[in-house]
Amino acid sequence: MKAKKKPVEIEFYPCHIDFLDQIMKWSTRERPIKVLSKKPFVLTIETLEGTYKANEWDMILKWIIWEVYPCKTDIFLDSYNVTDWKY
Repeated sequence: MKAKKKPVEIEFYPCHIDFLDQIMKWSTRERPIKVLSKKPFVLTIETLEGTYKANEWDMILKWIIWEVYPCKTDIFLDSYNVTDWKY
């Protein structure tokens, strides 16, 4: 058997101090996002799988089910068609 994943639109922001306000809006009591360091800029994100660290310029992704995850930029750009952000 084979299946093809349905296309899903996600929201994302680069892990950078300039986007901190937008990213922190995704933080919840159950899934907190915390600033670990400002120079270099590093966040920690609680997920269903545990705590992840997002380094500066990694991408922070929000899925439909309100789960937030970090993703390395090169993997993000290989996996998604980005229409409204220039890197």
